[in-house]
Amino acid sequence: YARLARPEPRRLADVQVALAPNAALLVTTPMPSGDVISLLVTRNEAFGVTVALPPRALVGWTTRLRDSIDKALTDPASSPYDSEAAYRLFTAILPPSLDRKARRAETLLVQAGGVLASVPLAALLTRPSTGILRGTALRDASWLIRRQAVARPISLATLGAEAAVRG
Repeated sequence: YARLARPEPRRLADVQVALAPNAALLVTTPMPSGDVISLLVTRNEAFGVTVALPPRALVGWTTRLRDSIDKALTDPASSPYDSEAAYRLFTAILPPSLDRKARRAETLLVQAGGVLASVPLAALLTRPSTGILRGTALRDASWLIRRQAVARPISLATLGAEAAVRG
């Protein structure tokens, strides 16, 4: 409980040791300028990027994506999924240079800050979609969750704690 209530910053080496061999950790957060900073950590390497975005772009894409998901809950057959916002958000947090490294992991652990914390990351698209996604067209979309497992650890302070308990 104390680790959750008052987490201490973790050293990069400690985070790397706590990761499973087939996992990567993505820490991503928006900056007040609108830019997004993303750090990808594997057991052996760490990579960081800053993606420059127009002010309020991230908030706009997040709002559009969440609105399209909410509308689909009430009328799934006729509500289109905002595939453009889903792909733009994906490339904002995992631009191609970082995505090439992230896709090697079976599991992507994600710690997202700010407005990104409200995005269901498994629902992001890894490739742009052609046409409107609704109904059965959703089946063939390039969902991040189809490429790799996506999980959100409770906190970085508890990363690896499950393995320590097991063993």
